[in-house]
Amino acid sequence: MAQNIQPFIRIDQFGYRPQAQKVAVIANPELGYNAGDAFVPGTTYALVNALTQETVWTGTPEAWSNGALHGQSGDHGWWLDFSAVDISGQYYLYDTQNDVRSFEFEIGNDVYKKVLKAAQRMYFYQRVGMAKEATFAETKWKDNACYLGPQQDTEARSRWAKTDPSTARDVRGGWMDAGDVNKYTTFAESAVLQLLQAYRANPSVFTDDFNLPESGNGVPDLLDEVKWELDFFQRMQDATGTNGLLLKVGMDNYNDVSPPSIDTRPRYYLPECSSATLSGAAMFALAGMVYQSENTAALQTFGAALINRAQLAWQRAELVTANFSNFETDCDDGDIKSGDADRDANAQLSSAIIAAVYLFEATGDIQYRDFVTSQCTNVEPLSTSWWGPYRTPLEAALLRFAALNGVDAGLSNIIRSQKANMNYQNSLQNFNNETDLYRA
Repeated sequence: MAQNIQPFIRIDQFGYRPQAQKVAVIANPELGYNAGDAFVPGTTYALVNALTQETVWTGTPEAWSNGALHGQSGDHGWWLDFSAVDISGQYYLYDTQNDVRSFEFEIGNDVYKKVLKAAQRMYFYQRVGMAKEATFAETKWKDNACYLGPQQDTEARSRWAKTDPSTARDVRGGWMDAGDVNKYTTFAESAVLQLLQAYRANPSVFTDDFNLPESGNGVPDLLDEVKWELDFFQRMQDATGTNGLLLKVGMDNYNDVSPPSIDTRPRYYLPECSSATLSGAAMFALAGMVYQSENTAALQTFGAALINRAQLAWQRAELVTANFSNFETDCDDGDIKSGDADRDANAQLSSAIIAAVYLFEATGDIQYRDFVTSQCTNVEPLSTSWWGPYRTPLEAALLRFAALNGVDAGLSNIIRSQKANMNYQNSLQNFNNETDLYRA
């Protein structure tokens, strides 16, 4: 068989489940930067077992959309459907006329688990204050624990009193940000909420074998990972003395050092801000619900404590915002580099709504239900009726709210109807109608 790989024979690099639909996209560029790299596919393709070189299936590509040009890519294309093959293994597609083949790919029941595991483990690599031993991190990413030295995360000082040791606070742990080694309360909210919402929707896929230091302890590794971050946010709440949350922890310069374990620069925190407090309330409220639903007493106790913290943060935010009417939107002066952790009033109101949804579910206290009812139409998506990919945590919370007992039926119907009316956008409807060459 041919050894020349033709990249215009495009397969799912993650692989395919045995019973799933399996379609390769074959492209011939006509417009755009690669217009000169023409490829006309042959009429017969073979699916070849990469280990035995045995042909297990043959088929013919079919022109997408009757040969129309795909406007977004500038490509003509064909689909090759080999869904009939359901035997696990390593394969490639071979164009018998052109004597070229695709990259190898896998068919198997666990192809998406590998992706899930890799995606979740990204957060482990972001942990601050934990050694990355080769057993868990691979040799090339091995490093000692970082930011535990003098005037670092166990004794970070206020950005506004850098020389005053009395301002030192223990804010160790947590995840560093994606673009720097700082830690942000507001930036973390979306990630924490979406991880927990994904776990809540399908807990069985999040197993206890993702090669974390906690793996094998009987707790799903995702909950262990998120707990590392939640423990940090508990310290960010305790550090204020008011039940609010600190906004940010990091350095006051761009003199980056690699690896992080040898970085001795002092670390500083930005004090409490309503945006951080509301982000904390939202995260604690959902996390409390999730951990309380687990089978072990320790996790249930942890969950109950988080619900209490969420309520205390809510009360603090209610006070400092004058009953959610005057949000603090200018707390980050940029001294701690580099992301601006401030959030505008609408974003903070969205966090308050998320917190209230889960606090109502957790406690049954109607003050939270009434808050959501009175405020949810003031922010997107309900204020504009446009549901998209940019407010996933809030949208998921609203859909959850619509299903809770005691919620106004009219509001529940509005929430569900608006979501249903967006089926034309970012949904399976376009996929089923085969409107995109690349099956997006």
